[in-house]
Amino acid sequence: KSIDMFGEIEAQGEEEYLKFWNNFGKYLKVGIVEDADNKDALGKLCRFYSSKCEGKDGMTSLDKYIEGMKEDQKDIYFVTGDGRA
Repeated sequence: KSIDMFGEIEAQGEEEYLKFWNNFGKYLKVGIVEDADNKDALGKLCRFYSSKCEGKDGMTSLDKYIEGMKEDQKDIYFVTGDGRA
């Protein structure tokens, strides 16, 4: 039920969703690790910093990142951490 509610917030638009994400995103990422049954649904709700994103937030969903990948790009490299600093 909570995942459905998060999806409803996401449907309100990216700006509104980023407000939610900035407050609760780290818990969704923990959920991916701790809740194997819901990891795919939670993964779609996650946002990640990307050098390909414009704007002050510079965040994207994995699905949007994949859509923007070059045709010959086969890999996605990432670094984990609490923030960009």
